[in-house]
Amino acid sequence: MAKPKLTTAQNMQLKELSLQQKLDLLHQWKKNGEISPEAFEHFSNLWIKKESRKLIDEKTALRRRQNENLELPGSKMAVESEINGFIGRLRQKLVQYISQRDKLSSCLSQQETQLFKKYAEEYFRSCRRAVNELLILGLRYPDKEINRFSVEFVRKNKKEAFFVDYFFWGSLWEDPDFVPLDAVRLMLKKENDRYQIDNCFTFTFIQSILPLMEAQRDKEVLRLAQAQMLEGREREQQVARKMHRLTAFNTLIEAAKEYCN
Repeated sequence: MAKPKLTTAQNMQLKELSLQQKLDLLHQWKKNGEISPEAFEHFSNLWIKKESRKLIDEKTALRRRQNENLELPGSKMAVESEINGFIGRLRQKLVQYISQRDKLSSCLSQQETQLFKKYAEEYFRSCRRAVNELLILGLRYPDKEINRFSVEFVRKNKKEAFFVDYFFWGSLWEDPDFVPLDAVRLMLKKENDRYQIDNCFTFTFIQSILPLMEAQRDKEVLRLAQAQMLEGREREQQVARKMHRLTAFNTLIEAAKEYCN
């Protein structure tokens, strides 16, 4: 399906506007029936993502990564190209799902599900970068089986193994698209009715990604403001979902600040 487009006149109106002004205008167009709900979702997410990329780039340019000098060049194996192509197809399905909220568009065949698991299980060492990207996508993909598999695989191989894969966790928080709530859950543990950062993570690492957590939280604030522009049942559902996400991000940030003190 073709991506939504704006008219030449609409694009002219958007020139020199701030992000909030663009979102306000987009909402007005949707309310007046000048754009479709799919176009509203598409351009809202696109502009928030671009703004997020700017903020994250500013915060990560000189961020020091754990064992960064040990990072090896990307694998030249042919299978890495296969994995990257597979990731590209999943991203297309995810974009269509986000714009249309059509679960059928994101469904994976049994063969695709098996391929996802095979790539992760057989190549997570030899094609580390590509598999990390695949798992990050799996954590937010709207397929329960893929989501559950990704959560458990990350827990066992990126967190509770002999060493924490800081390249994976850093890449996850640098992602401008969408940090899934499972990422927040995987970094926390509950003790005495309080959430704390899991002590498998080093103090220096949490300190280095705290600005990224805050940038991602700020993006959630923008998305909440966008949802509050809606009306009726749609507004109720989206505001509740985004409030839930914002609360989770704030809980993580509070725990991270305590961990760093």
